Amino acid sequence: MSRTWKPSRSLGMALFKVAIIVVIVVFISRLDLINAATMARIFSHPIAAVIAVAAVVAAIHGGVLRWYLLLTIQGQSIPLRRVWIITFTSSFIGASTLGTAGADALRLYYVGRENPGSTGQAYLSIAVDRLVGLAGLVMVGAFLFAMNFAEIVHHQAARTGTGVGTCIAFRVRPGI
Repeated sequence: MSRTWKPSRSLGMALFKVAIIVVIVVFISRLDLINAATMARIFSHPIAAVIAVAAVVAAIHGGVLRWYLLLTIQGQSIPLRRVWIITFTSSFIGASTLGTAGADALRLYYVGRENPGSTGQAYLSIAVDRLVGLAGLVMVGAFLFAMNFAEIVHHQAARTGTGVGTCIAFRVRPGI
């Protein structure tokens, strides 16, 4: 009995997805949305480019793990692989069409499909995930502010921007 090799459906699907990505990249390059001079400047510092890409990838996967932990704490039994797929699918669709609110709505929809009747917990996990992300962003901003404080103090525009930002953040009107 001879066995003929047939590509599995998942291999075919993976090749199809790679082909779609190639078509999108070619389409974007033909529209001149990617500036060749900017790309050359990025790749003139390959270590910085690799670090930046690695940081983005780590942040994305950290977000997946954070949301998975929040779901697990709430007793949701969704496998990590499925949470990863839901996150990337909703992020892609949100980035290309709906925006952040649409991506969160898709996450809510997918979790609701996984565990019917648990949309309240799913909504809470998404809200907490956003708040934890905001807290992380504030901490990074505070750290960078502290690291660059001496430079900020010596530049009038930086002092003005920092003051205006502080007034907006704390809803303070100057002169009152």
